[in-house]
Parts: sequence; structure tokens; C-alpha cells
Amino acid sequence: MSVSTRRYVISIIALVIIVLVFRYVLKINDFINALVALTIGAYFGFITGRDKTEIFFYHTSRFRFNRNIKKQIKKYEKEKDFLGFTNDIKSLCKKYFNKKCLDRNFIASSNEDECLALMIALQMEKEPFNISKNLGAESFRNIAQKAAKSKMYRDILLIESLKGIKCQVGSNFFNMDDKDYSIGDQLKKHSDHFFSNKLLDADQDDLIVFSTTSQISADIIKVITHHQRNIAKVSFFICSPFVKKHEAIINMCSEYQNPKFTTPVGQFIENNEGEVNSKLDIVRRALKITSSIKKIVSATEEKRINLDLFLFKKEYPGIKVKMLVKQKYMQLQPGVLSYANNLYRYGVDSDSAEPFGIVLSSVNSFKNDKFLIEPLLLEMSDINDFELKVISELCLWLLENGITSEDINSYQEKLNSSIDDEKSNHWLKLIAFSLEKSRQFVVGNVSVFNRLIEDSLEKKDDKTNSKDIFSGQKNRGEIYHITVAVLFKDNDEYLIIKKSDPAYDEKYSIVAGHLDNNESANQAVVREVKEELNISLKTTNLVTIEKGVPDKCRYGAENHDWYVFSSEEIKKDSEILYDKSEIDSIEWMSKEKIKNNKENLTQGAYLIFERMGFFND
Repeated sequence: MSVSTRRYVISIIALVIIVLVFRYVLKINDFINALVALTIGAYFGFITGRDKTEIFFYHTSRFRFNRNIKKQIKKYEKEKDFLGFTNDIKSLCKKYFNKKCLDRNFIASSNEDECLALMIALQMEKEPFNISKNLGAESFRNIAQKAAKSKMYRDILLIESLKGIKCQVGSNFFNMDDKDYSIGDQLKKHSDHFFSNKLLDADQDDLIVFSTTSQISADIIKVITHHQRNIAKVSFFICSPFVKKHEAIINMCSEYQNPKFTTPVGQFIENNEGEVNSKLDIVRRALKITSSIKKIVSATEEKRINLDLFLFKKEYPGIKVKMLVKQKYMQLQPGVLSYANNLYRYGVDSDSAEPFGIVLSSVNSFKNDKFLIEPLLLEMSDINDFELKVISELCLWLLENGITSEDINSYQEKLNSSIDDEKSNHWLKLIAFSLEKSRQFVVGNVSVFNRLIEDSLEKKDDKTNSKDIFSGQKNRGEIYHITVAVLFKDNDEYLIIKKSDPAYDEKYSIVAGHLDNNESANQAVVREVKEELNISLKTTNLVTIEKGVPDKCRYGAENHDWYVFSSEEIKKDSEILYDKSEIDSIEWMSKEKIKNNKENLTQGAYLIFERMGFFND
């Protein structure tokens, strides 16, 4: 029996049951009227020639779909578990649309709850369920606009977005009615209009701005240019452009994982097939943020407006914020979902003192969270150094991820157009040049590096069968010893020690010691760290081998080969139970402080720091 026939039989049985129920519930005249209506309906359904039960079953399953969505919404209202809510909604949509298909007909007839569910379910997967190939950005816009009509949807986005700045609020935070928000194409026009009006009334106000990468940045630069008398100070928050030190840009890669129709064409850097090149798009983001920071520093300096810059280190918190502190006015644009564009984002305004105070308190607390935020002290005189730091880190990341100079050159036009900065072409050429030279250097020196590593692993034996210090002999008969040392680094500071032995004259040094006979450099450095600091070193990273260092030791050798390792296993706040018979004291010093104390270094430490470039200007 075919599915269609089986459904038809079931519908006939259902019809008979309905008739019998009507017979015992209704009076005889009403029963006859109902029976006639059912018969006529069945007749017209039969003569249409379509599947006789398809419409009936379609609407029955869609009714169940809607009922289940409402259950999950009520569950969220009670538990406020957004992750659980997201997973449950995704599961519902997969179950429904794996049998059906999300197409224009469904979207045209959809209601607010269905669109709320779709906005939650479509994110974070390129193909979450059956989606018509004919859908485009306009279809996504329609879904987003219908979803935003639901107060529950707006509440969910606002509540979850504010959690990103550690602000806990309830569903009646704003007490908005259905006309108190803007969405999609109207959002920017609406928010700019109201914000400009508030600025005209401002008198040396403090402006707080949360941006992701660039759009709000460009808007704020215009504000600074035209309203300098209205603003005394700008506190500007933006994603960090550093792709290795911080994670904010990398964590935005979730935006590349949504269905294609949810992202307008040209939003990202794409290949010729229309697929996002995520690694090169990270280049776009990093340089676009760098451009925004440069421009806002320039604008505030020119207009003599105080500027506090803050970088989102871990992630964009999921909400765009503009606040005028004295006027107690704010605009919030929740963006907790993973979509990349503003088609879905809605915005609200408030000049009510109570909600403003709650959000301002959270912002002030949030900016002091060192785990999430890094203050950035920049003047225009620092901008070139800042740009080079961003580009250096970006080049390292690109090398690690297999991007070549040819990749940068082939996408240079697209990148240059998107970054839209007078220096973007120069930045891209610098990146391509650096990638090419780095690869040439590695290819040309890999055999040298390999020999150095093998040398550090090889046991040294002076053939004396002694267990004392290894003593080697140069070609000219000169005796030399081997010193192993480790530079412990935390952020930009290094662990410096003072030896207890009076022979060192209370001078600064690094953790170091002689290599014993029949011992490798790797083994020796682990042993020395254990003896002096009582720490078991887990990994050793060879930095350099400096041969023929002319530092005289108390054992009689006037030349040493230094094997210098690096480690980040010890932090400034670590408790170090060092051996006081070996070490008098320890201190963390920056390169600058080491340079300023170079006259107080032991001869060996001075020569090593000098060879490693610590004293260069």
C-alpha cells in the first residue's frame, strides 16, 4: 500500500470517528448539517485530483511544530538556559525540515514563533536541514523581520547579549511595546537620527562605544569630527587585531559556518566559486580594525578629545553599545547570534535612568576584567609601531596556517577594496614580502637548525670518564666548557637571578650552569633548573647556540659555548622555592630594565644578552 493510499484510508477512518462523535454530541438537526458539510468537503477534496490528504497532514505536522516551539519558549522563560533552548530548537527544526523543505512558500506563510525558531536554528551550520537553493538574502531578511515582531525573540536577544558584559536583566528590562524597536535596513537610519538629536543637546559629555570591526567606528569618527564641542571623552571598545596574542578575531570564524543565504554577497573575502576564504578574511578583519583604531586616534587628537581605547581580547561580547553618560541615554543593538550582517540585528533606545545605570555599571565592571579586556594606550606617534606589531603577528599566523605571498597577491584587489585605508596597499605588500622572505629563510636554513637541535640532544664526552664538568678542546688546543641557560619569560619580562656565591659579586645573571661530562645540553638544562629553582622543566626550546663566548669561569676555562633555551613554564605569580645556597634573590625584568642594568650583569649574562640583541636601540 502506497503512502498516499495509507493516508487516505486513515483519513476515512478519522472521518467516520468524527461523524460518530458528532452524532452523540449534536442534536439531530445539527448533526445532519455537520454531516452534509463534511460530505461536501470530502467531495471537493476528491475531485481536485491532488493528493487527497496531503494538505490535511501538512497542516497537522506544522501545528505540532508550532506547539513544540511554544513549549520550548515557555521552558526558556522558566529556566533561562539559552544553550539548552538553542539545542532543543535546532533539534525541532531538523526533525521538521528534514521531512519538509525550508522554501519561500513556508517563509511567506510563517508566523513569529516559526521565524524565531528559524533564527535560532539556522546559525552555526552551513546545511542544518533541507533548504531550498532559491533562497537569498531577501528571504533571510523576511525571516528576521517576522521574528523581531515577537517580543519574546527581542527579549531573548537582549537578555543573552547583555550577559556578554556581565549584565543580568529580566524580560521586562525595557518594557517596550511593539513600536519601540528598529531592525534591518531601518536600524542604522533610526539609530543615527536619534543619536544625532541627543548629541545636539550634549555638553562635553562622555561617549561610550562598543564596536566589532569598522562600521560603528566610521560612524563615531564622523561624530567626533562634527560634534567636538558636545563630547569631552570617548571610551572606545573594539575587537583586538592581534591574531596570536588574543582570540577575538579567530572566535568570529563562527560567522563563516552559517547557510549561504543568510549572508549578503560581498560580506567576506570569497574565492571565484563564492566560498569564503576564512584565513584571508581574517586578514581583512585584522587590517580593517587596525585602520579603525588609527583613524579614531587621529580624529580625537585633532579635535583634542580624550580617548580611552579598549580591546576585546577573547571575543566580541555580542552587543553594540552607544552611551552618552551625562544625558543617561543609550542605544543597544543585541547581536548574540552568529550571523555576520545587520539584517537580523534590532536596536532599542532608552533615556530612562534605571536601565541606563544598570548597563553603565556593567560596562565599568566589564572594562576592568583583565581576562576579557586590554586597555590600549596609543597616540599618533605610536601608530606606526602599533601597525607593525599587528602585521608581524598576522604574518606569523599566516605562516602557521599555510598562506603564501601568492595567496595575498591574488586577493590583493579584494582585500584592498574591503579594508579601504590609504595604507592598505602598503600593508598587503609588506605582508606578502614578509611571507616570501620568511619562507626563503626557513628553506635556506633548515639544515642549520637541524644541526643545532641535534647538537643539543647529543651527549658530550671528553673521554676522561670523569663525572665532573665537560671540558672540550678547540682545534688550537684551547680548553672550553659548555654552559646551559634558560630564559624564563612571562609576557614581556624575564626571570633574573642573583647568585649566592660571593664570586659573582652580587651581580645579576640568568638561570645557568655547566654541562657535565656524558650529558646532553637538554639534560643539563633540566638538571640545573631542578637544582636551582626546584622546578621540573617539562619542555625545552632551544633559542640559540653561542660559541666561543669569552667569559672566564672559576674552573679555569676562559671560553664557553652557551646553549640558551627559553621557557614560559614559570609565571610572575608562581611560587618559586629556589635553593638559597645557589640563589640569593630573583626578580622579573623587562628588556629595558635589563638594558639599564647591563653594568650589573655577570660577564657571561652580559655577553649573551648582547649577542641576542637585548642592548640594541
